[in-house]
Order: sequence, then structure tokens, then C-alpha cells
Amino acid sequence: MLWKEGQPGYTPTASGQPYIVKNNFELKSAIRVLFEANLLENTWGGFSQTGYSIVLTPRNQSSECPVCRVNDVTIRFNRIRNVAGVLQIANAPSHTGGVAADGGRYSIHDLFADDLHDKDYKGGGSFLILVSWKPPVHDIQIDHVTAFVTGGLLSILNPEAKLVNFTLTNSVFSIGDRRQPIASAGGGPESCASKSQSAGSEAVLQACFDPYKFDKNLIISGRASFPKGNFVVGSPEAAGVRDLKDAVSKDPRLCHAKGPGCPKVSPGAGAASDGRDLGADIDSVEAAIAGVE
Repeated sequence: MLWKEGQPGYTPTASGQPYIVKNNFELKSAIRVLFEANLLENTWGGFSQTGYSIVLTPRNQSSECPVCRVNDVTIRFNRIRNVAGVLQIANAPSHTGGVAADGGRYSIHDLFADDLHDKDYKGGGSFLILVSWKPPVHDIQIDHVTAFVTGGLLSILNPEAKLVNFTLTNSVFSIGDRRQPIASAGGGPESCASKSQSAGSEAVLQACFDPYKFDKNLIISGRASFPKGNFVVGSPEAAGVRDLKDAVSKDPRLCHAKGPGCPKVSPGAGAASDGRDLGADIDSVEAAIAGVE
């Protein structure tokens, strides 16, 4: 953290320029990757990015790698904290116009993220930004995630045909309320979310994906609406989360009975499609990263 401007003890580089701090994990050309049992922390915006922890972005860099692709990636049992954003998934031409071969078939599950920041980290504090120019992003499955963010849940830029096979299920989120939770990430009026976001989250999902599944999520939000089949509450207490204050949690497990730290039974307890609690398997995440710090 001594590399971050404004921190006590910060000293600029010898050139006087800020330190370049980029993403914790980024793929530009990769096939069949398993990324698990990691603690990812301390990334903020500046230089050429806005502080997302994990970035999946196939890249035909300088138009010299038309075969580059990112496919068949599993991300699981990871802990993310003190960052400006959780996930960025982006298929877009390089600055020279080169288009990668493909980007898709991502499985992301049992991820726990909290302590998100936005303006003070030169980012948006969001869970996922999804950008699809060319080639189209496809087959994204996000399941059993717990993420307490200060920004939006999902922002989308896609001016082409609807994206296929997007799934976000069995998860627990708290989100900020300064903007729509599922909204446009730019791209002008041709982007799928631009015209639909004023009609609510379900309208954006319908405009941007086919088929998609957005179901059995427990969402803490003060004002937003979501598709039927999700649990939407106004506070951490109503969600039955054991410990959550200001988007930081020492124990994000759901309450199964009234007791210390549990004013009520969580609506997400045992409510997942597989009979488990909604959200990440925190015991497994903690076991996976035991001894990392």
C-alpha cells in the first residue's frame, strides 16, 4: 500500500511518477486454466486500467496474434479485498484493430470479495463489467459468489447480437445505490443496455442476453428491482448475514438460527438450487487460502 498516492509514507518513484499498479490476475491468451486458492488484494486505478482484481480479456496485441484466445477458465475458492472492482470480462479489438480468436466458457464460483472502493481508488467499486465487441463473449457461468461492493452489480457494453449463455445464480451481493445495479457500460445508443436500463434490471438482461439465467440470488439493495426468483432485501440484518458493515465482512456466512450476530434466519439459508446456502462456500474458501498470509 506504500505504492498508493496519499498513503502515509508514500514516496514517488525516482522519476517522480506514480507506481504502476495493475490487476491481480489477467489473461490475454490462455486455454484450460484453473485459478484457485489465492488471496488477491490492493489494486487501484490509474495507468491503463481502473483497478479490477481479475481481468479476462483475449487480446490480438498490436494485430500480431490473431490466434490468441481465452477459453475454458475456472476461477474458484479465491478471496478478494481492498480493490476498485472484482471482475472485468472484455472482448475488444486492440488499438490497431486486431481481433482475437475467441473469449468465453468461463466458470466462476466460490469467490468472496469485500472492501471495495470507487472514487478514492480511481475505479467504480463494481462486481462485473462485461464488454463485448468482437469476438462476442459467450458462456459465462457465475455461481455461489459472495461480493459486497460499493458500486453496481453488472454493467454491460454490447452493440452486437445478444450474448449467449450468461448465468448468475445462487449468490449473495450487497451493492451501492448511486446508479442502476445492472446498467450500461457505455458504447452509445447501439449498446444493448443503453435504452433498456431505465426500465430496470430485468429489461437489461433481456436486451443483452439470450439465453440467460439470473436466479436465486440474495441481493442487499436500497432501491433496485430484480427479476422474480431472487431475494431482495434492504439491509444486512434483513439478509441474515452474520457480519457486514460498510461493505466489509469478517464473517459473511448466513444465519441459520437467531442468536448472537443473527437477528433473523437468512432467506438465503439452504435456498440454493443445490440445497446449499446462497453465496460462496466460506469454509472452503478459508481452507483453500489457509496459510497464505
